[in-house]
Amino acid sequence: MFFRFIIITLLLTSQTKALESGLIQDFAKTSPFKHKVRPRKVNLNEVIEQGLRENFDQHIREFSSATIQIDIQDTKSDFWVPKLKLELITAPQKLATLREGSKNTSSTSKEPAGSFGLTFEDYTVFNWGKDFLQYQSNIASLEREKDSLKEERRELKLDLIKAYFKLYSVKEMQKIYRAQLQKASFVYRLNREKVVLKKITKQDYYQSRSEYFRTQTEYYEAQKSSESVDEEITRIISDRAGTRYIPEDLLVFKEISLPIKEALKISVINNPDVLDIKTNLKNAKRDYEIKLKENLPLPKISVALGTWAHRFEAGRSSTRYETSPGNSDIELVATINASWPLTGSGGILNTRNTRRSLIQTRKFEKTLDGKIHTVQSLIRDYYQRILNYENQIKFLQERSKNIDKALDIIIDNYLLRKANFTDFSSILVEFRESKIDYIKALYNHLELKIELSKLLGLENFPGESFENLAKKRIIQ
Repeated sequence: MFFRFIIITLLLTSQTKALESGLIQDFAKTSPFKHKVRPRKVNLNEVIEQGLRENFDQHIREFSSATIQIDIQDTKSDFWVPKLKLELITAPQKLATLREGSKNTSSTSKEPAGSFGLTFEDYTVFNWGKDFLQYQSNIASLEREKDSLKEERRELKLDLIKAYFKLYSVKEMQKIYRAQLQKASFVYRLNREKVVLKKITKQDYYQSRSEYFRTQTEYYEAQKSSESVDEEITRIISDRAGTRYIPEDLLVFKEISLPIKEALKISVINNPDVLDIKTNLKNAKRDYEIKLKENLPLPKISVALGTWAHRFEAGRSSTRYETSPGNSDIELVATINASWPLTGSGGILNTRNTRRSLIQTRKFEKTLDGKIHTVQSLIRDYYQRILNYENQIKFLQERSKNIDKALDIIIDNYLLRKANFTDFSSILVEFRESKIDYIKALYNHLELKIELSKLLGLENFPGESFENLAKKRIIQ
């Protein structure tokens, strides 16, 4: 009995190596990349680093961020600093007469004339906060746009982590399908020899042959899925198209440690959609306040800083400073500029304009309440699904260990004619399903945690790091 088991084990090992060699050769013949691409070994840190550095969308975000920063500087400068400009103005200067007419009333001169000066635009000293409220809204909108770009970069990093572990999961599932194929192939090849010697029935032979074809089809489907995920990686990290990857890091299972109550509090503060609506709400409140002030006869206090100019024309020139024609005094002045329509757009005494602004404020308040409710509902849903996967993963770990032992026993019994082919076929399917289910549950658990992290507006949970879920593969 012991020697028979040793012989079976040796046959299985040799058949496995032969099958692996044949599969590799078959793939080399059918793959369009056989002379172009070598598999590239990658780990999680490499995928994150290259993705953040080379991703095309991230490059565009960096340009957009630089543009927004310029807009912020312009907005601040326009509000806080008096506008000064150098201005050169010339009168039309006649260069040549293309055709002489019957009447010569042209006022153009052959001599240059004009002015060059430093102009100071009128500067508002006090406007009851109306200009400042608008300035705050403009700055808040630009800062929110800039923060949104940072949040998109953060989400890109999370997507890179998810993409890497998806690659790992699909490659692991491909290995499981290959292991299933190896076992089915071994039994089929053995039965092919036995049926010739009439040691088994033709029914057993054809059943094993059908099982072999089924597992081979599933393996090639897994291979196609693996190649598709390879291309997803090339797109997100902007790598060479057609590259095939070998993940070096394993996915480590870790239960979530962030309490749900803390997650709900964080979401109100950090969720990107909530932050967008909060900015819109603050701006709507400022706009309403501006509308109320515009409906009052409030004086505007300003100062005219004037213009220093050098004027030149034929035979004479002059340099002088003026704040208004014939006046060089710098004066602080107050003006009132208000209007109250009685009919037409805006309603009597601007009541419709004011009411519209108030309604917009109330709308954003309800929008904010609705978004917080939706986000927190999603958080509770994610938490429940995460906890379900955690329980499922623990069960699947034990199930997988049990199936490994059961499969070895049933293969041994089948070869010794102590088990029928149905037993072998069903345990082989269960072997594949248990391991595939475990890999899928492991990845789905991670994916939900990453999506939860996006909802919370966090790169990592407090005290945790997604990058620490990668463990170096031990090569034996």
